[in-house]
Formats: sequence, structure tokens, C-alpha cells
Amino acid sequence: MKMTAAIESDLAVKLSRLEAWYLEQGAADSARKVKDLIEKRLSGELTIAICGHFSAGKSSLINALCGSSVLPSGPLPTTANIAGLRDGAPRMQLTPTDGGHEAGKKLSREPLSVIDGALLDDYCRDGAKYEMVSIWRDIPLLRQGGVLLDTPGVDSGEAAHALATSSALHLADIVFYVMDYNHVQSGSNLSFARSIAEWGKPLYLVINQVDKHQEEEQTFEQYMKSVEHAFSVWGISPAAIYCTSLKEPDHQRNQLPELKQVVIELLNRKEALLEFSIACSLHHEAQQFKKRTEEAAGERRRELEALTGDEGVSVDQLRGELKELELRMTSNQAEPPQAAVRREWTAKLDQLLENAYLMTADLRETAEKYLESREAAAKPGFRLFKNKSIQERQRRQQEFLERLDEQVKAQIDWHVRDMIRKLGKASELWDAEWEARLEQELPQMEAAWIENQTSDGAVISGEYTLHYTSAVAAEIRGRYRRTALALAEGLLVELAPRFAAEQAGLAARHAELAGRVRAAERLQAQSAAASETAEQLEALLGAWTPLPAGLLPKAEAREGRGVPAALPRPAAQRQPQAPTPVPQPRAAGAGTA
Repeated sequence: MKMTAAIESDLAVKLSRLEAWYLEQGAADSARKVKDLIEKRLSGELTIAICGHFSAGKSSLINALCGSSVLPSGPLPTTANIAGLRDGAPRMQLTPTDGGHEAGKKLSREPLSVIDGALLDDYCRDGAKYEMVSIWRDIPLLRQGGVLLDTPGVDSGEAAHALATSSALHLADIVFYVMDYNHVQSGSNLSFARSIAEWGKPLYLVINQVDKHQEEEQTFEQYMKSVEHAFSVWGISPAAIYCTSLKEPDHQRNQLPELKQVVIELLNRKEALLEFSIACSLHHEAQQFKKRTEEAAGERRRELEALTGDEGVSVDQLRGELKELELRMTSNQAEPPQAAVRREWTAKLDQLLENAYLMTADLRETAEKYLESREAAAKPGFRLFKNKSIQERQRRQQEFLERLDEQVKAQIDWHVRDMIRKLGKASELWDAEWEARLEQELPQMEAAWIENQTSDGAVISGEYTLHYTSAVAAEIRGRYRRTALALAEGLLVELAPRFAAEQAGLAARHAELAGRVRAAERLQAQSAAASETAEQLEALLGAWTPLPAGLLPKAEAREGRGVPAALPRPAAQRQPQAPTPVPQPRAAGAGTA
């Protein structure tokens, strides 16, 4: 099965565009990984990564597959970097780590004849200096363009080893995960196997040292069912499970020959597997890029969120609140709060005084009688009659004053007092001292209020009485207005520091709110930029294409070996969900028969 020229061209364009895009984003590491995939596509090699614990027998399995001891092996960790094995004239090539002065550059190939075994062992163990040791030997199994990668033990605990294994998975097309028979279901094995499955690449499980099995303790069928169940619980769906015994090649359950056959079948299908593997690596790197980007932006986002404040408030709401505050501050500049209070309070007072109904018809009649008594008392006549006229005038004056006082108290005095008290209480200024001052300064009814508005010699008539009572009412309104404004001004003077403090508070609030708006806008812009970046990356990646059904080989057990017919057994199939926004590669084997 070969990729068509059109598919190859599309993949080449995608890889080229992704490399350029990552460089534009400043993601040099991601761009380098895409470049590795470009080189991998051009090489046409199918890479099988051998992973597992350092004591699981990875290097020994590779030697067994290759038919000779091409890698050092032993009870201690023998590989601290990636060892890549190819078929070809014996030679070796070293790739320094990022810490070397020639980082990433492949050193000249040296014929293996000039390097003894001990020196090769040293290279393979020197993970700090070399990230990869490439070895060419006469390996017939890999003659069709195959590469075997030996990786550091997954349980070494060293960051460099973990990085090397991650690099191997990035370049791998197929993963063989090797486990010791007694530790297959260990937490570290299951956890790492799941991390491998997250790459979406085809995964084969290899149970080494099957010769340790004791049938009298547990049947082999029961053992295999427990293994399958454990991996299924962890959401791992391997393409197949194989058992090997490198110590006892003739062991009835040793499936090394079947495993070799699987390698041959994989190489025969390498074009389709290469395309799928490259897609897996691209999607995985996209996820890692997104994760790194989010982590890098996380601290700044948290800072902006802290500045923004309430998580439930949107940018538009903050802008609206800021606009309202600015309108208020602009209004305060045009008319200071103290002046606005004075204007509004004065207008309310004027309306009260204007609407006050002082001179009722009855009161005007009383006023007219008072005016008539003044006229009678002013006429010449006998003393006896004159005295009676004066007494009558005084009586009528007193009656007019009393009735007028009642009307003033009802229509003006009570309401003016209430307005002044409310002005003081609203600002928490009102106290006994202000109450006493109010009582003392408000106008008190006096005879002069009605006497000063009379005209000597005037002819008493209905029209004159109307003009007279209007003049008296105006005099009363004027007295109350002047007194009330003076009292209100006294309160406003005491309120001045508070008005100043309020203005300062508004300015501080404006600065704080403006800062929140800026932070919210930056946060919104950051989120929009992240979404745009994710959309661009998704567009460049394209839709996720699952592994074609039936592409992965599952070699049958050989006759006469005593291997249960159920082996190798593919695990239960499942359909992983692609994450958003960058699709997540599905587990290897999904969709196979």
C-alpha cells in the first residue's frame, strides 16, 4: 500500500506550512520537531520504538530481533540516550545534545571497525553528551527501510532520559512496549503505556520473560485475561499483545518469531503507517504547543484577572460603568456638587414658597376688617369714640396676626423646617445645636409684618385689600426665603470638605475602574489571540484521519508451539473523542478488525 503522489504532495505542503507557522509564533522547538518529520518523510524509513523499564529487556529484545548483539545489555541501565539501528555497512553516527557546542548537528560517520565495544557502550550510556547514537549493521530484518529505536528506561527518574524517550516517540511510527512478566500490571507500566497511547500511534505490548509463568499458580489464560482487563481499565487499546522468552528461545509461549513477522508486515505497509504516524506527531505537538502557550500566558492572565476583579463582569459592563462615572465627573466639573445641591435645594424652596396658599378668602376678610379699623381710628372725633376705635383696631390686628400666623405655620414654616432638617440629616450634620439655631433664626410673626404694608390715606376697597394681602404674603415669603437660604448655606459650608473628599473618591474610583477596563481589554485581546492561534493551527493541521481498518498486522501463532489460539489477542476497541480545539489522535488500533 503506497501513498499516492497527491497525498505525498499534500503532506509535504502541510509540513512546510506548519514549520513556517511555528517559526512565526516564535516556537523554535516545535518548528524543529516538524523539520524532523519532514526529514523523516523524505527518508521513507519506518521507525519502531522499543520502550519499557530498564530491566524489562529492551536491548536484549532488539538484539534478538536483529539476530546479533548490536547493543550493550545487562542488569544495569545500558541506554541513556536513543540508539537507532539500521541495516547497512557497519558504521556509527553521534548526535550531540542541546548542551554540546555542535548541538543538533550529526557528527561524521565512523566505521564501526575503528570503535571497540566498550567505546560504543560508553556512547550509549552518555545521555548527557549525546542525544542519539545511530548504528548501521547487517540487519536483514530492517532491510526494507526499517529503524529500531532503543530508549532509556522509563523509570530512570532522570529528566534527560524522559526527554530522550519523548523524542523517540515523536519520531516513532510504531511502539513496542516491553514489560517484565512479573510487573506487567504495575502502576508505572500502566501509566506510561497510557501516555504512549495518548500519542495515538500503534502500540504493541510485549510481555518478556514469559518463562517465569507458573501454570500451577494461575493458568496462562487467566493471566492474559487479567492483563487485558488491567489495560482496558486504563483506557489502553493495544494492537496486540505478544509474549517472549529470550532466555529460553524454545519456550512454548515464546512468540519472538511472530514478533519478527509482525515487523516484516509493518515494513511492507510502511507508507500508510508513515503518513498516519506523522499526523499523530503533528497533532501531539500541536497539543503540546497549546499547553506551553497556555502555561506561558497563564501567569499574565492571572494578573489581568486579578486586576479585572469580578469574574462575572464583562468588558462592556466595565466600559459602561466607566462611561457613567466619567459623565458624572464631567457634570461635577461643569457644576461642582456643592453648587448643584444649592441650586436644587433653592429651586425646591422657591417652589414651596410659591405654592404656599397664605391668603385665604376668610383671611383676606379678616385683613380687610383690620384695615377698616385702622381707617376708623385715624379719623378725628371725640376722645371716647377715638379710644374705642383704637381698641377695636388692636383687637382686629391681633386677630389678623393670630390667624395669619396659623396659616404661615401650616403652609410655610413646617415645610421649611422639614427641608432644612433633611438637608442636615442627609449629611449626618444635624444635631441639637442646629435644631436650636433653626428655632432661633426662623422668622417669628410680628405686627410690623402687617403694619409696614399699609398705606396712610388709602381708600379701603376690595382691590386695595387684595394688593395689601399680596404684599404681606410676599413679605413673609421673602423673610422665610432669606432665612432658609442662610441656614442651608451654613450646612453647605460644613459639607464642603465632604464634597472635596467625594470628588477625590470619584477620581480614585475612575483610576481603579480605568485600570480594570484596560486589564479586561487586554484579557479579552489575549483570549481572542489564543483563539485565533488555535484556529490557525487547526486549519493547518486539517481534519483528523483515523488509522485505516485492518492496516496493523497480527501474526498468528505457529503450529506445534503450544501457544493458546487466542494469542496474539487484540484488546477491545474503543472510539476516543477528539479534543477541542486541536483534535487529539485516537489510540492505536482504533477501527481495526
